[in-house]
Amino acid sequence: MNFFRFRIHQKCVSTFYFFVNFWGNRILWGVLLMGLFGMISLSAAQDRSSVSLFVEANQAYEQQDFARSAALYESLLQKGHQNGHLHYNLGNAYYRLGNLGKAIGYYLRALNDLPRHEDLIANLNYVRLQTTDQKEDLEQSWRETFQEWSSPFTLQEWLLMLLICNGLFWAVAALRLFIQREIFSWLLYLSGGLTVFLLLAAFTKWWAPLPVGTILPQESAIYSAPHEQATVLFQLHEGTEVVIEEEAQEWAKVRFEPTKKGWIEKKNLFFVTLQTP
Repeated sequence: MNFFRFRIHQKCVSTFYFFVNFWGNRILWGVLLMGLFGMISLSAAQDRSSVSLFVEANQAYEQQDFARSAALYESLLQKGHQNGHLHYNLGNAYYRLGNLGKAIGYYLRALNDLPRHEDLIANLNYVRLQTTDQKEDLEQSWRETFQEWSSPFTLQEWLLMLLICNGLFWAVAALRLFIQREIFSWLLYLSGGLTVFLLLAAFTKWWAPLPVGTILPQESAIYSAPHEQATVLFQLHEGTEVVIEEEAQEWAKVRFEPTKKGWIEKKNLFFVTLQTP
């Protein structure tokens, strides 16, 4: 893509998402547990505040006050609200502020919830082209290969497909007890095989998330050991994506390419996990 789709998520989809997320469960519990009315009212007041913050952040973005917009979105994160639309908006705001590290980081977080979102993917690819470090060796580990292969679906979608396929397997098994036809045998084998495949895919996506990060400073040294007296192996620049292999107190061991790995201070990294538990 050679353009940047800077539209934020607001109004219909996102505001509805926030409304349902904030109010849906509370309405249900309010009906079932009237004795907790006071606590629910307090929680609802807090949710109204969150919705107001979200709308205010959108307005600040439209007025090109990107710093204030990003600060308001960040305050929603601090309140515990995590979703792809919020991360996408933050990525847009930080890109407008010239912060490629956080922009790419939040776009990657948004992909956990919005893996097929066209604007998000276009923006991420566009910003990636503006980074200094471009990989020459495209060899991947099995975790990176699996992450790329499974990325079109979220963990919840993999689990839903597993549930449907497993239900189909048992339905066919029950029918086969009463109707002895070859087609039911084939359907049983097929649905059973798919169930095992989806079980392995969902389990692996949950069990082996890919920890990655993006470089925050304009330039950051990568050391041979987790201390500043170690040898500087090479430099990485703002927005570069790295795989995090190990952590030790204030340091993290990162890999940019198979032959380019070393230690970096955690304060220079924006941490992302490419999987939604």
